[in-house]
Amino acid sequence: MPQVLALLTGPALFWLDAGYYGWIGKIGDQQRLSAELEMILSHPYPHIILLDDARGLTGRDGVPSVADVKSYVEGKFPGRQVRVEYDIMRVT
Repeated sequence: MPQVLALLTGPALFWLDAGYYGWIGKIGDQQRLSAELEMILSHPYPHIILLDDARGLTGRDGVPSVADVKSYVEGKFPGRQVRVEYDIMRVT
């Protein structure tokens, strides 16, 4: 992610895959989502982030809930909004 962000000269659209939390019983890197969100949202440009499979953000087994992600983003990055529609989380 740092290498990608270093190349940008304006706002970009990021599509993140929530599937790395392990939809088939495998536990993925539980810090990955927060690390990616932090890097993108701390970048100087107002990027848009889409996160698929929002239904997988259950708040169980170490996986954050949609409310957790919304609270984190909107609390740490004032002016950003989180919405979920059609199973896609949108951060604007």
